Amino acid sequence: MSRAAWRAAQIEVTDSNSLLASQPFSGTHSIIDMTGVSATSAPHMVAPVPAEELDELFGTRRPAATTVAEAIENSTLTGLERWHGRYVIGYDGDVPRAIYFVGYSGD
Repeated sequence: MSRAAWRAAQIEVTDSNSLLASQPFSGTHSIIDMTGVSATSAPHMVAPVPAEELDELFGTRRPAATTVAEAIENSTLTGLERWHGRYVIGYDGDVPRAIYFVGYSGD
């Protein structure tokens, strides 16, 4: 472990990939720690908020973009575990307008 820590400390941070490589044990505590997309909640991944939760939170599976933004601002989207991310697609009528990301990276 000490050898890996030493090597990580030698990395010159020039972009998001090198930043992630330089923090192998603690992560960056940012969205950079999310390394992929998953169908269900998994460490270091973003996943869609489950349909049943969308129904419960918004009364629809196609919530208005403004409603999703308010839910994020009011901390209504909960149930996050450390190192997990979620996303919700916000709509304007039937047209997808934005993807909203929330997550919990680190402390």
